[in-house]
Amino acid sequence: MTGSRPVSRFSRASGLSSCAPDWLGLAALRRGVLRLAVFALVAGLALAIGAPAAIAGGRAADGVGRDAARPALHMRAVEALVRSSPTIARPHRLPPRASQSVDPVWTREGLWSAAPRAFRGLVGVAAAGPARWDPSSANFFAVVGDALVRVDPGGSLIRLIGGVRGTDFDIRTAANLIVVREDGERIVAQWPGFGGSPASPVRRVLWQGGAFFAPRLSPDGTKVLVEESRAAGGHVHVASLDGITRDLGAGYGPAWWPDSRRIVITEVIHDGARITASELLLVDIDTGLRVPLARTPDSAEVEPAVSLDGRWIAWRDALTEELCIAAMPTVGR
Repeated sequence: MTGSRPVSRFSRASGLSSCAPDWLGLAALRRGVLRLAVFALVAGLALAIGAPAAIAGGRAADGVGRDAARPALHMRAVEALVRSSPTIARPHRLPPRASQSVDPVWTREGLWSAAPRAFRGLVGVAAAGPARWDPSSANFFAVVGDALVRVDPGGSLIRLIGGVRGTDFDIRTAANLIVVREDGERIVAQWPGFGGSPASPVRRVLWQGGAFFAPRLSPDGTKVLVEESRAAGGHVHVASLDGITRDLGAGYGPAWWPDSRRIVITEVIHDGARITASELLLVDIDTGLRVPLARTPDSAEVEPAVSLDGRWIAWRDALTEELCIAAMPTVGR
């Protein structure tokens, strides 16, 4: 049946066929078309609304919202903050994204709310850890299974080496170096020979014991920071690559300064259930000198991150779960 063209229809009253227009058939057809249109509209709205909700606010296959795979603030937006002069006491604040913890990371592109775990190539990949930014190559890397991979922006995973026994790691490809919390039992430095791996990669155990975690290489790739979990409160340690280690004292969430000689840490007050207060401190790793960056009784700064040029600092406010950013105080420059 096409358009409103008359069709032959049997007349029960006369038993003869009629060429009257099939208005009832057309009405049924129109109702069917209308139902299809409504269904298509609803499906389109589901794609336009529901899918981004699953992407932006829900959880991807690896358990982290896929919008983690873009900066919270691009560098142009960060530089625009100069006009408002945010300070540590009065920072610029960004509300937390749904289903995403705040653990800020700086790259050349900008400030990320957290280390991305949801690049296109990592979504749905079993045993994939969070990506780590390597400033020496301006790339993100991740450990998938036991393979160290480079995560390309288009989603490709480029395998570099195998046999990596942990997803808590850091990397400096320019120094041919990775550090890994291996099997949850030790912190190991490894020189695997990227681009031409030796028969037996060079390895050195820097710390032994399950209490050490979060190895972080200095920007110049010559030193390693780790955190140590203790019942009385966490400690921060530093090691040279020849295995000489030092305890830098109480602190949490250390972040390297661009000069590789200083770090920013947090000293926290904990009531046994949650963090109630904290302070950001600048620590000279050679002398141990600690300098408060600000006094902030109304917030609790944790997980600090220093921009690549040292001009900005970001952190998570443990009281509000907001991502905060401020210009680095003069004492820290």
